[in-house]
Amino acid sequence: MSRPPLKEAIEHCRAEVMAASGVVGVAAGVSRIHPDRQCIHVYVSCPGWPDGVPHDVDGYDVELIPSKGFTAF
Repeated sequence: MSRPPLKEAIEHCRAEVMAASGVVGVAAGVSRIHPDRQCIHVYVSCPGWPDGVPHDVDGYDVELIPSKGFTAF
Protein backbone atom coordinates (compact mmCIF):
# COMPACT_ATOMS: atom_id res chain seq x y z
CA MET A 1 0.00 0.00 0.00
CA SER A 2 1.47 3.35 -0.97
CA ARG A 3 1.37 6.33 1.33
CA PRO A 4 -0.09 9.70 0.35
CA PRO A 5 2.11 12.72 -0.43
CA LEU A 6 3.54 14.35 2.71
CA LYS A 7 1.38 17.46 2.30
CA GLU A 8 -1.78 15.33 2.34
CA ALA A 9 -0.59 13.43 5.43
CA ILE A 10 -0.05 16.73 7.25
CA GLU A 11 -3.48 18.03 6.31
CA HIS A 12 -4.95 14.69 7.44
CA CYS A 13 -3.63 15.20 10.99
CA ARG A 14 -3.26 19.00 11.33
CA ALA A 15 -6.45 19.73 13.30
CA GLU A 16 -5.88 16.90 15.78
CA VAL A 17 -2.21 17.77 16.30
CA MET A 18 -2.79 21.53 16.62
CA ALA A 19 -5.48 20.85 19.26
CA ALA A 20 -2.90 19.19 21.52
CA SER A 21 -1.70 21.29 24.44
CA GLY A 22 1.78 22.73 23.82
CA VAL A 23 1.74 22.39 20.02
CA VAL A 24 2.51 25.64 18.20
CA GLY A 25 2.93 24.43 14.62
CA VAL A 26 3.04 21.57 12.13
CA ALA A 27 5.18 21.41 8.98
CA ALA A 28 6.79 19.13 6.42
CA GLY A 29 10.42 18.44 7.11
CA VAL A 30 13.42 16.20 6.68
CA SER A 31 14.11 13.78 9.49
CA ARG A 32 16.93 14.75 11.82
CA ILE A 33 17.35 11.05 12.66
CA HIS A 34 17.18 9.71 9.08
CA PRO A 35 18.19 12.61 6.75
CA ASP A 36 17.13 10.64 3.67
CA ARG A 37 13.47 10.57 4.81
CA GLN A 38 10.69 13.11 4.86
CA CYS A 39 8.80 13.49 8.12
CA ILE A 40 6.27 15.66 9.90
CA HIS A 41 7.73 18.26 12.23
CA VAL A 42 5.57 19.21 15.19
CA TYR A 43 6.74 22.37 16.94
CA VAL A 44 6.12 22.28 20.69
CA SER A 45 6.51 24.72 23.57
CA CYS A 46 6.35 22.05 26.28
CA PRO A 47 8.62 19.27 27.47
CA GLY A 48 7.79 15.69 26.56
CA TRP A 49 5.47 14.22 23.97
CA PRO A 50 2.05 15.98 24.06
CA ASP A 51 -1.07 13.87 24.42
CA GLY A 52 -2.90 13.71 21.11
CA VAL A 53 0.22 13.84 18.92
CA PRO A 54 0.75 10.56 17.06
CA HIS A 55 4.24 9.12 16.54
CA ASP A 56 3.54 8.51 12.85
CA VAL A 57 0.92 9.57 10.33
CA ASP A 58 0.16 7.73 7.09
CA GLY A 59 3.61 6.11 7.15
CA TYR A 60 5.57 9.31 7.95
CA ASP A 61 7.44 9.64 11.24
CA VAL A 62 6.55 12.57 13.49
CA GLU A 63 9.43 14.46 15.10
CA LEU A 64 9.09 17.06 17.83
CA ILE A 65 10.93 20.36 17.44
CA PRO A 66 11.21 22.55 20.57
CA SER A 67 9.96 26.09 19.89
CA LYS A 68 9.00 29.23 21.75
CA GLY A 69 6.23 29.85 19.23
CA PHE A 70 5.85 31.95 16.13
CA THR A 71 5.15 35.62 15.53
CA ALA A 72 3.43 36.98 12.44
CA PHE A 73 5.15 39.90 10.74
